[in-house]
Amino acid sequence: MLVLERRAGQRLRIGDDVELEVIECGRGRVRVAIRAPKSVAIRREELVKEAPPASRRRGGREQ
Repeated sequence: MLVLERRAGQRLRIGDDVELEVIECGRGRVRVAIRAPKSVAIRREELVKEAPPASRRRGGREQ
């Protein structure tokens, strides 16, 4: 696992297609914006753990 420190407004890239930007930090929370192609599934971990196996296979983005 790679651990990085970023401040609000700073970005990092994963590969050529995925970009994360720290929007806001504070009160024990971090807001992150993610730019990625529609083919990349982006889900919150707690929802993936709760979802039944059939819904995990649908792919796509969390709303």
